[in-house]
Amino acid sequence: MSPDQQNSSAFEKEVIKVEITEGLRHALDKNFRLMLEAARKDWERLFSGKEPSDACVSVNISEAPKDKKLSRPRAGFLLAPKAPRPGKTKTRLA
Repeated sequence: MSPDQQNSSAFEKEVIKVEITEGLRHALDKNFRLMLEAARKDWERLFSGKEPSDACVSVNISEAPKDKKLSRPRAGFLLAPKAPRPGKTKTRLA
């Protein structure tokens, strides 16, 4: 086998590898799209319409003040006021 034939067969092998890789990638992309579509249809079928618990939840999204920069977006929770613990309160006699 001449060096030209060896180079040609090595090149052909690499081309075949690239074609196989692209074919597998295409098949995976197609199957992933089909799976996402099926999941979306299932979600819409199972969770369509008004949910009674939706009335219990309210969401407020607002922009952070311009002068206060946050290091990252985050969710905030309002804490309930602390009730005084019995035995720990100070009483004043007047």
